[in-house]
Amino acid sequence: MELLGGETLTGNEIEARMGTVRDPNQLREMWTSWNNNVGSPMRTEYQRMVEIANAGARDLGFADTGAMWRSKYDMSPDEFAA
Repeated sequence: MELLGGETLTGNEIEARMGTVRDPNQLREMWTSWNNNVGSPMRTEYQRMVEIANAGARDLGFADTGAMWRSKYDMSPDEFAA
């Protein structure tokens, strides 16, 4: 993947730098490169991982993985949403 100025970075390097860059054009270029080279190719596998995680959460009595994660806070789901 390439950044402005022709610098070549891996997907992990782009992720690490995205949190420090403030130039909107450079961020757009970084996001597009990451999405095209990392995000899109892993979409199917990620969707399957979410399905498996949600099935496991339901087996434990939760609506989905998000509900299971939120259950660890010291407040009700309604309080958490507020």
